[in-house]
Amino acid sequence: MLGVNGVTNGMSLDVVGMTGSTMIGPALAGLLITLFDVKGGYAVMVAFQSVAIVSLLLARIPSGYDSVFAPRKIFANLIEGLRYARTQRVVLAIILITVIMNLLLFPIMQVIPVIARDVLNVGPGLMGVLGSASGIGSFFGSLFLASLVSINRHGAVFLGGSILGTMGLLAFSFSQWYGLSFVALLVMGIGVAGFGVMQMTIVMLVSRDEMRGRALGVVSLAIGVSPFGALLIGALASAIGTANAVTVNAVVCLVLLGLVAIVLPSFWRDSSNAAQTGDSANADPAL
Repeated sequence: MLGVNGVTNGMSLDVVGMTGSTMIGPALAGLLITLFDVKGGYAVMVAFQSVAIVSLLLARIPSGYDSVFAPRKIFANLIEGLRYARTQRVVLAIILITVIMNLLLFPIMQVIPVIARDVLNVGPGLMGVLGSASGIGSFFGSLFLASLVSINRHGAVFLGGSILGTMGLLAFSFSQWYGLSFVALLVMGIGVAGFGVMQMTIVMLVSRDEMRGRALGVVSLAIGVSPFGALLIGALASAIGTANAVTVNAVVCLVLLGLVAIVLPSFWRDSSNAAQTGDSANADPAL
C-alpha cells in the first residue's frame, strides 16, 4: 500500500499505536492499584480482555483463507522461512537480535514493580509512572522516525537503537534514585523505538516478494521467546537479587549485540542498499 519509500513511516506509525498502550497502561495500573488494590486492577484488566475476546469472536475471516491458515501450511511456511533466513545475512541478523532483545531486555518490565518497591521505595502510583517511562520514550521516538522523509541506514538505526535501549537498561539497574531511573527507562524506550520500527521494516524491504510473509513469520517466532526471558530474569533475581539480575541481563545483551554486529556486519553497513535491490545484495550464505 505505501510502497518502498513509505514502509518505514508506516511501520513507525504502527509502533506508535502499540507503544501508546505501554505508555498509558502501567500508569493506569498504578492508579487502579492505588484506588482499588491489586484485585481491582485485575478486574478492570479482565473486563478489557473480555471486550477483546468478544471482538475477535465476532470478526469474520473472508472466505478462501482457510487453507492459508491450515496447520500444515503454517508449519511448512515456517520451515521455508527458517531456511530462507539462513541464506540471508541481513534477515538472519535481524532474527538473532530480535531473540536477544526479547530474551534479555524486554522481560525486565516484569521486575520494575519489585525495583520500584525495594530499591526506589515508592508506592503503586509512582511505580505505574515509572513503568510508563519506556512507553513514553518509544512513543515519541517512533513519532520522530515517522516524521523523517527518508532514512539511509536502516540497519544502523536498528543496531543503534538496540544498543541505546540496552545502555538505558544498564543505567536503570545501577540507579538508586527515582528520577534517574525514570530517565534511564525513557532512554531505553527511545532506543527500543529504533529497534521496533526497523525490525520489521528491514525484513520487509530486503526480502523477495514471495518470501516476505515467511520471513516476517520467523521474526514473529523470535519475538515469542519473551516468556523464556521472563523465566530467566526471575531465576536470576531469586539467585542474586533483582537489580543485579537486570545488570547481568544488560551486560550479556550488549555483548551479544556486539558479537552479531561483528559476525554479520552487512545488516548495519549496507541494509539500506539491500532495501532498494531486494535480497540480491545479501545473497551470500550466512556464517
